[in-house]
Amino acid sequence: MAHVQTQFIEFHGTIRLGTYEENAILRTKRETLLRDLKAGLKKLFNDRGQDPPEYATINQGSYKINTGICPLKGDYDLDIGVLFQIDKTNHPDPVVVKKWVFDALLRPNRTVEMKGPCVRVQYLSDGEPDHHVDLAVYAAGPSGEGLRSLGRGKLNSTEAQRYWEDADPEGLTATIVTRYTDEDAAQFRRVIRALKRWKHEKFAIGGNSAPPSIGLTLAIHKADWFQPVKKLKDTVQGTYEYDDRLALEQLTRNMVNAFMGTLGQRRLHLWLPVRPWTDVFAKMTDAQQEVFFERLVRLRDALLAAGNEPKRKQACELLRAEFGDDFPVPDDEPKEEARKFSAPAYVGSTSGAWN
Repeated sequence: MAHVQTQFIEFHGTIRLGTYEENAILRTKRETLLRDLKAGLKKLFNDRGQDPPEYATINQGSYKINTGICPLKGDYDLDIGVLFQIDKTNHPDPVVVKKWVFDALLRPNRTVEMKGPCVRVQYLSDGEPDHHVDLAVYAAGPSGEGLRSLGRGKLNSTEAQRYWEDADPEGLTATIVTRYTDEDAAQFRRVIRALKRWKHEKFAIGGNSAPPSIGLTLAIHKADWFQPVKKLKDTVQGTYEYDDRLALEQLTRNMVNAFMGTLGQRRLHLWLPVRPWTDVFAKMTDAQQEVFFERLVRLRDALLAAGNEPKRKQACELLRAEFGDDFPVPDDEPKEEARKFSAPAYVGSTSGAWN
């Protein structure tokens, strides 16, 4: 068995997008945008002879949970929650509230679009998408401490498409980031990033044709689908050697096994662990889920074949075909490494991983 953990670590270092605190450019963009939001809301409401509503902002999404990856085409994204201190019963149309944010952020040098779950601000560089910021708009009660409700709907949405949806963005973040600790958490994040890059390599980005990133993250979060995989390296110091390839193989095997067939159609179901408890894969059509299943099977088989391949170069070539050109392929095969990792004793693998 070829040992490819060094290549997985190198791959992770290449695709990893730093945290919000580490990324000075995006941090500056966020702060500028939030200053514009504050100034824009003040002007918008002062022009009406009113005081602007109180609100707070939170980071959410991959930056908050530290699982972001460098996009293949350079369009970085940042997710921000805007929590207005309003009672949704006094504002039954969430699009009206979202339009506060939309109008406040309109500027000649940026594109602002109201999407179903958010207001998107798109920035361009030399005419090409460079990065965008998605602002999810919530009603958080008059004190800001109430039940969060996410504003759904676009400017041209019908009345039925405009509604407040119960949500718990802070609870979702806390659920994910507390799943594992220390080096187990580091492998957890590496596996998330690897699966996200596989998604970007194998699916068109946009719409519902690709599995949503939150779905992949929660798939890895699911205890009976993923567990850290490692072997004891030093019994005295209690250190472990991790195996990302085997962790991914077990994960994809369990995901493939979890697809349910109904009238000839296979679907993967996975529900949010917090409000609104919805199926994160629900928007994918049966045909899109079938493609997802078939490509996931190919990934599983490639991970298994790489694990059975005795030569490291050939094993990495199999993995590069799935994860893209950023996955490194070594030129040589160090014999001492092949011998050292020929029969590791793994611990921490998920129960039922080999079903």
